[in-house]
Amino acid sequence: MYQNQSESYQKSFTKWRNAEKNRFGYSFVHDSREHTYVDGEGFADEQCRAAEMRSLHCCLQFLGGMMLLYFMLEQLSFILLKVLFEKVHINWIYFSRRGDNQIVAADEVYLFCVMRLFLVITLLIVGRMVLKLPYRVIMPVEPQKPDKTAYLASAMLVIVTILRTTDLGLSNIMQKLGVDSFFYVYINASDIYSQITYFVIEMVVFPLLVELLFRGMILQLFRQFGDYFAIFVSAAAQACCYHEISKMMFMFIMSIALSTMVIKTGSIIPAAVMRVVTLNYVFLLNSLSMEKFDYADHLTEVIVSLSVIVISFFVMYLLRVHTRKPFIMEKDSTELDFSTKFKQFVNAPIAIIWLIITMLSTILAVKFI
Repeated sequence: MYQNQSESYQKSFTKWRNAEKNRFGYSFVHDSREHTYVDGEGFADEQCRAAEMRSLHCCLQFLGGMMLLYFMLEQLSFILLKVLFEKVHINWIYFSRRGDNQIVAADEVYLFCVMRLFLVITLLIVGRMVLKLPYRVIMPVEPQKPDKTAYLASAMLVIVTILRTTDLGLSNIMQKLGVDSFFYVYINASDIYSQITYFVIEMVVFPLLVELLFRGMILQLFRQFGDYFAIFVSAAAQACCYHEISKMMFMFIMSIALSTMVIKTGSIIPAAVMRVVTLNYVFLLNSLSMEKFDYADHLTEVIVSLSVIVISFFVMYLLRVHTRKPFIMEKDSTELDFSTKFKQFVNAPIAIIWLIITMLSTILAVKFI
């Protein structure tokens, strides 16, 4: 049984898992009996454990393939920008101010936006074709209790504020050590229409589609191996899409919070909305940090951050009686422990290739001042 999900979700997921030719799912039957040991053959009646391991292997292979595709499509967009406009990327601004906030031509902005949409839509289509996971599972939408949603949303704002401050501090420390990092992602377009297009695509549409990929398809796929493991896998996958150490740490923890929100509400909508809200919130704070010696902007940044934390904690305090243990997960129903699942990653060649490429790209992306 999947916690906080309706009967229609349970039936859809169970039917998909039990499909005869579906290598990504398995029929789960928890067997608590004592198993008989047969000399020379080992323990009998471990079919369930073996079936889960085979299914997990296929799912990890799928994940590795999807993330490799993500990486290749990302590189394709960089190549097109380089060939057509002699720019590898047009919206990364570094702590050293190497990436200055220059004016970007409208056709560059439109190409960037088209490639961003092409990337995530392609992944969603390919993933759906390969998995055939029901839409009811990919897009869980359960009725919401306003108090629980408000509590989780307030907690999310606190987490993001702390993470963003930590990320800022870590990046400043790295800069003092001579390692540059980007902290600001923004395009200053040459005309109002391309500027609006950029904001709508990059700050609203793209993050919503990304949530559908990571909190919908990937998180829900791995829930059959336990919610804790599903949260870890989806968070790690999304974090590895950022080729910069501090941003990977930021996105990993934030993804854990978003995945927890999906599972505790039973719906992807609150997490998707909060992803858009927090993305624009961080964008606002980073905009205020843009000028190094503008003390008025920095003071405004501090006031906004503290106000968000105080208001969020106040809301959480008011709702503390009505919302019981919002972050406590129910016990996972799975035959494999976490370490065994993690070891399966080593036996998935495509996943290993993806991890190696991610590590290499992160190392190569390091810039020294």
